[in-house]
Amino acid sequence: MLVDVRRQVHEDGPLTVRDLDAPKHKNDSWWGYGPGKIALEVLFANGEISALRTENFTRLYDAPKRMIDSAHLGAPPLSREQAYRVLLREAVVHHGIGTVHDIADYFRLNVRRSVPILSAMAAAGEIEEVAISGWRGPVYMDPEAVRPRRIEGATLLSPFDPITWYRERAARLFNFEYRIEIYVPEPQRVYGYYVLPFMLDGELVGRVDVKADRKRGVLLVRSAWREEGTDPSRVAAAMAGELRTFAGWLQLGEVEVGEKGNLALELSQRI
Repeated sequence: MLVDVRRQVHEDGPLTVRDLDAPKHKNDSWWGYGPGKIALEVLFANGEISALRTENFTRLYDAPKRMIDSAHLGAPPLSREQAYRVLLREAVVHHGIGTVHDIADYFRLNVRRSVPILSAMAAAGEIEEVAISGWRGPVYMDPEAVRPRRIEGATLLSPFDPITWYRERAARLFNFEYRIEIYVPEPQRVYGYYVLPFMLDGELVGRVDVKADRKRGVLLVRSAWREEGTDPSRVAAAMAGELRTFAGWLQLGEVEVGEKGNLALELSQRI
């Protein structure tokens, strides 16, 4: 099957799993993937085909030569250590500062393998080793990182945003305990099903559980919460503005706030 799927992708791509001639029935493993989907993922993991996400989050598969620029596709292959070095450097740049675990987790790299490489990078001056009170070292910083005098702005974050994805880092930096509860049984959820963290002026100050009601054209706020010690009026005013922007982006005409959460009443008055 792998040979047949590879041939079809190279000959007929780009295509989705629905375009395959391979069987599409699902099983209980691999999130219910069928044989065709499993074959595509194996080929993609092995680098025999390439893939990208479309605007509606569908994965599109094609031959690497049609998806990857020839300058990159024809470049000499990197050793594992070289590849780690490139990815770790990118992780340090994006984080600005972080522990070994923070940095390795950014691209889901092996921590033990990352330790000596980060040490060598610091010795070469590519990154800088620093000490942060309360952080278990070693800690590394991007030498070109700039610390702003202040940060202004408000935004709702995806549950999969790098700011909160690695929970230990979010707790250490922002004192924000976050858990994705999509896969948690409803009776055990604390905040809700699809909860978006809310950042205001560089701090994580709240969270909101939202759902798009397409039939009514309404963004439902099923629960709204603020973090302990925050100003409810300030958080609610900023969150209301972001929710209206979010609803407009989703082409929904209204925002409707439920009763659950310690910010629900204040937020409903601001919407």
